[in-house]
Amino acid sequence: MTTAEITSSTLLAGHDVITYQVTLASTGAEVMLQRGTPLGRVTATRKFKAWDPAANDGSEVIAALLAETKTVPAAGDAKSDGYVHGEFHKNAIPWGAATADQISDAVWAMAGRGIYVR
Repeated sequence: MTTAEITSSTLLAGHDVITYQVTLASTGAEVMLQRGTPLGRVTATRKFKAWDPAANDGSEVIAALLAETKTVPAAGDAKSDGYVHGEFHKNAIPWGAATADQISDAVWAMAGRGIYVR
């Protein structure tokens, strides 16, 4: 399945979802984030960016899944909604370059935050 094929029926696996508004941090280059992208929250800025399991700025911990495909501009941030609670299909989440072990660890950690992946 490609990220273009992710729809509401494939990402959501059941269970009621809860969303919060998130601020997506600009990286200095325009970036399109796909719906379902795991988001980490940068501790210093309290803004969200794509999950990076190798980071040490807070974004190494998944805090939400992006609720809609969103383009973050090169200058300035973007607002969107992030799923902070619910049940989601593992294969519908765009994990990027994460390894199988990183994904497995993230899935267990997310369950502790109320984001359930199956």
